[in-house]
Amino acid sequence: MSREERATWRSCWGGSEQLRSWAAAVFVGGVLLYAGISWIPPRSPAAPPVESVLVAEVLEVRLRVAPRVNVNQATPRELEELPGIGPVLARRIVEYRTEQGPFCSPGELTAVRGIGPSTVEELHERITVE
Repeated sequence: MSREERATWRSCWGGSEQLRSWAAAVFVGGVLLYAGISWIPPRSPAAPPVESVLVAEVLEVRLRVAPRVNVNQATPRELEELPGIGPVLARRIVEYRTEQGPFCSPGELTAVRGIGPSTVEELHERITVE
């Protein structure tokens, strides 16, 4: 670097004192930036979208207040809406009801092939035999 270039450079930066100040400021800024990035705690997980929360609440309320299904009068389609009852079990319930007559109690559903005590217990709040 020639003397003229150094003189021009010093006039832009204001000499060695000001250059040291700039260098110190850049160094301190870099350290603070690094420290800030590494010390920032991670964000908490995002909240679920409002729509999914509302749909879940509506479904939960609908399940809680769903009317009981009368197994002595329900169609196979209505029986399929019960938890654990698919098309095959719904058909078996209707066939049993047709051959043996109406059910006298919810526990009598265990006489239908494929329905055990645990299924009846699960359905207890959702069915009736009127």
